[in-house]
Amino acid sequence: MRDRRRGTATSLSAEDEERIVLWINALRKDGIPVSSQMLRLKASEIALEVGLAGFEGTWSWRRGFMKRHKMSIRMRTRQGQVTGEEANVALASFTNRVRQRMHDKGVVKLYNADQTGVFFEYLPKHTIDKTGSKTIWMRCAGKDKERLSAMLLGDSEGNKYEPFVVIKAKSSTIPARQVENDSFRHGFGRRVWSDIAPLHDTTNLQIYGNPKAWWNESLSLAFLNFHFGHRKETDPPVMLLWDHMSAHWTDKVKAYAAAKRVLLEEVPARFTFCLQPADIAWNRPLKDRLRAHWIEYLREAVRSNKKITPPHRNQVMQWVNDAWSSLTSATIKNGFVKCGLAARDGETMGELGGFVAVPDDPDTVADAVLVAALQSRRAFDGVAARRDTLDSNDEEDDSDDGNEGSPHDEECGDEVGFEGPGLAGAGDDEATLWMF
Repeated sequence: MRDRRRGTATSLSAEDEERIVLWINALRKDGIPVSSQMLRLKASEIALEVGLAGFEGTWSWRRGFMKRHKMSIRMRTRQGQVTGEEANVALASFTNRVRQRMHDKGVVKLYNADQTGVFFEYLPKHTIDKTGSKTIWMRCAGKDKERLSAMLLGDSEGNKYEPFVVIKAKSSTIPARQVENDSFRHGFGRRVWSDIAPLHDTTNLQIYGNPKAWWNESLSLAFLNFHFGHRKETDPPVMLLWDHMSAHWTDKVKAYAAAKRVLLEEVPARFTFCLQPADIAWNRPLKDRLRAHWIEYLREAVRSNKKITPPHRNQVMQWVNDAWSSLTSATIKNGFVKCGLAARDGETMGELGGFVAVPDDPDTVADAVLVAALQSRRAFDGVAARRDTLDSNDEEDDSDDGNEGSPHDEECGDEVGFEGPGLAGAGDDEATLWMF
């Protein structure tokens, strides 16, 4: 039986709730997470200040509060120490520097290569289960940590190139045999290579093996030789954007790139999520397609009443080949467009705005690069509309958008960045850069 009439509950006033909204907005602007428990404690604190005895900030009150102010519990889509303002300055500086260097050196084409980890199992973070269940169990095939590494390459015209895939392969205990494996079988022994070779020959993949499936200097050299080895000293220069991973920047790698007229440009370590075309536009749709392959594999196991076993490495590599092949030219190009490094169809680079010379005085560098970015209309198109804060005037849907956006491929090393939100369909014009 209800012991009070509807509408007579002890609750905070609209003014008090507005204080909580401002508090949440301030925390979220700085990237600080606000949990439901934090909301309850803050509401109880304000209730004590205004002398509201008996207010507990119950679940029903919190639900009503979030509904009234158009808020909801959202999944994290990005984490890190970089603020929106720092990302803005980094984008402006990087775009200006790259375009100025391209102009000065007469670069005719811009490339971006990025390594990403591909796991043999893609277990979801959520599942449908009975409400109130204390333990949510997910069966796995036992290889949810097993992965391979894929180096993807695309250019500012929207072209895709053959990926380099690195999987685990045991080293021979005989040094001479290992030299033979590296020279003729991409690091694999005879028996394993007989299994790998057919896939290597029938797909667009370049498949290599080493004990940890990690990228290294020799792979960087092989990658440059495969994609750029045909270039001559008289060819006009091209530019390759590469992240800060040490294997990309050894003396041998830089010397070989210079010999092939490939200008290497480093993407700043903390800002790959907003400066690297691959992180902005390619990786998310690629992972979505890989996840779809895994789900279909799982459904087939359920339909056949089979025990869930991990997919064979060749099957996972075939998934990588199919997923990469299915990405459209528009998706590849869109990553460069959103960095201000390529023009949209029907436009020219001149319409993006020119670069400015960065002054020697460090106090004025930020102002100069921001002016350059503001001259680039497309580089910041729609950014303000995507401010990811809990503003009470925001018309965000209360439901979860399903965007997992989890940190990807942490085991690949710190060279792998984080995927930004809202970029799952990066070929779509509405997919804009997360900046604020």
